Amino acid sequence: LLDTGHLKNNARLQLILFLKGIGLSLPESLLFFQRHLRKKQTKFKNEYAYLIRYLYGNENTNKNYSPFSCRKIILRSDTPSQKDDHSGCPFTLFSTPNLIQWIVKCYGLSPDEIAELIPLDVDNVPEQTKCKELFKVLTRQKSKH
Repeated sequence: LLDTGHLKNNARLQLILFLKGIGLSLPESLLFFQRHLRKKQTKFKNEYAYLIRYLYGNENTNKNYSPFSCRKIILRSDTPSQKDDHSGCPFTLFSTPNLIQWIVKCYGLSPDEIAELIPLDVDNVPEQTKCKELFKVLTRQKSKH
């Protein structure tokens, strides 16, 4: 999203529900996506804003949509629908070398820091555990600053 100003449908759906789940209000979510979906401003007004309002329960339904669980995201990751979809669980989607590159790019950790702190290359470690360890490292890193 930050690189291209666009997200494909599955990634957009996953992110909208995630932001809703962490407490972002409907106006905040609309503003976030309006600012970041910069390549598709006309489409934003006509389609994306409607989808956001719909998922928040403000369009044609009072249904309360919840964020996807880790399990659902992991299971959806096994069958990526499109190339460069940017949805799913990176711990499921990426090989260990690609995962390390992704963490370095996104979070600025060195490969050595990652190898020391996160059990990435262990096949019997669940994805949720790897994610939790990354979260611990990132929050510990922020508290040092």
